[in-house]
Amino acid sequence: MVESRSDRAWPARGVWATAGVLVALAACCLAGCAGAKNPSTTFVSSGTTPASRGAMVTGGLSTSASPAVSPQANGSAAPVYIAEAHWADGEDGPTLVVVPSDAAREARGSSTAGEAGWLQLESLVDGLAEHPAKDRLRHQYICHQQFASIAEPDKATWELEVERPDVGYPATVAARCNPVQ
Repeated sequence: MVESRSDRAWPARGVWATAGVLVALAACCLAGCAGAKNPSTTFVSSGTTPASRGAMVTGGLSTSASPAVSPQANGSAAPVYIAEAHWADGEDGPTLVVVPSDAAREARGSSTAGEAGWLQLESLVDGLAEHPAKDRLRHQYICHQQFASIAEPDKATWELEVERPDVGYPATVAARCNPVQ
C-alpha cells in the first residue's frame, strides 16, 4: 500500500487533539482577519541565516531582502519569521517552500506569529498577496506556525501547496495542515 503524506503518523498526536479544541477559537479569531501559478523556482530571503543573506530571484518574481528584525511604528524591533521562501515543483503541482526563521521556531504555537509571518511572506514573495490560492496557502502557513511547528519542531521547511483545497482554517488544522477532499 502506498502511503500518502497526509496518512503519515505524526510524532505528537496530542498536539492535534489539543488543536481540535482550539479550532473553534481560531475560527472566531480568523473571522475578523483579513497571480497565476508559477512553478519555476524562486528564492527569497529575509537574511536571517548566513546562507540566506543576499536573495536570488528567478522565474520572474522579484523580492527584496529584509533585515533580521523589522522596525515597528513604536520604534521597537519585530521578529522576522521567514528565513527563506521559494517556489518549487511539488508532487502535486506548484509549492511555496518556506524556511521558518529561528524566531518562528521559538514562537511555535502562536497565532500572532502566524499572522505576522504570513504578512512577511506576502511582502517577500511578489504577487503572493494577489495569488488565486492565497487563502489556502495562508491557512496552511498559519497551521504550520501554530501546530506543525510543535508536532515537528525540527522540520526544515514548510511546504504550502497550491493544489490543496480551500477548506477554511479549522478544516486545515483538522487535516494536520494538509487538507484533501
